[in-house]
Amino acid sequence: MALIKVMESRSVADFTACVVMSRAEADLAVCIVDSRASAKGKDGLWCYMESASTATSTCCWVQSRGVADLLVCIVTSRADAGWRREHKLKGHL
Repeated sequence: MALIKVMESRSVADFTACVVMSRAEADLAVCIVDSRASAKGKDGLWCYMESASTATSTCCWVQSRGVADLLVCIVTSRADAGWRREHKLKGHL
């Protein structure tokens, strides 16, 4: 389940992510959804949470690909969301 709380500081986040422009560059294609139920069990569907206590992971967005743990391409279709390659965070979001 990808219930994500966005943090301002890298030091308190579970992982850092950088947005890339193409799916070919991305580790994960992400579709933002409004429903917690939609995100359940799917790393590629992210539902933003208000509280870190209700989130399954905390993320800090960064500008530099070099410091990012995860490269993310935002997509509009749920069908396009998902892992683009093997990654250590797969199944842990």
